[in-house]
Amino acid sequence: MNSFKYIQLGSDAIAFMRECLAQGHTLAKFLTLRPDLDHGTIFAPVPPAIELDPIRNFRHGPLLPSPTTNNHVEYSDEEGKSISVVPVPSTNHILEQLIRNYLKQSNHKVCVFEDALATASDPYLKDLSIRMLTLNKEVYYVLLSTDNSEDAVRRTIRQAANPHPGLIAMVTTMTGDDFSFRRGVITRDGLKRLSDKAEKIILGAYHGEGYLIWEKPQNSE
Repeated sequence: MNSFKYIQLGSDAIAFMRECLAQGHTLAKFLTLRPDLDHGTIFAPVPPAIELDPIRNFRHGPLLPSPTTNNHVEYSDEEGKSISVVPVPSTNHILEQLIRNYLKQSNHKVCVFEDALATASDPYLKDLSIRMLTLNKEVYYVLLSTDNSEDAVRRTIRQAANPHPGLIAMVTTMTGDDFSFRRGVITRDGLKRLSDKAEKIILGAYHGEGYLIWEKPQNSE
């Protein structure tokens, strides 16, 4: 039984998606060029008990209620002062479940995340234990159908998430030699082929607390 529900949104959500994609890199730009973008279905996967009003506020949030005092994290700084940290609620667990389900559908399914903030020369990228590809200075993370474990999906989402323009990803179908894992790179042509075949676009929303998911029209090739 799913631990979430789908709430379908309208043209204002697609306009928001276009605004966010316009601030991204090559993958985001290719996705905005899809002729079926305005004709797809866009929805928010949310917890079952959530009210409808916050779901419509995808531009700013909040989507979820603030954690209760019992869930605050207390610690002391160097001077001994007590500090209370309020965890930021999110629907990451829902997105993890959805992506894992997508990847299990076929051996050819792949999820590609664009990191709008990282550059290929960033030193910390060398220590990442997730699949990574570069396009010149741009950085992309990849989940193959075999990467459908809870841990692999969670680590990749956390790495790709950023406050602005938000997480940008697609679920697509890989055929032939779309990727070159030995060299750890992808070409513009390869990325374009994958974006043209994208079945879903995943976009961060609600000020980092949730996501919007676009699905291509059923009659779209």
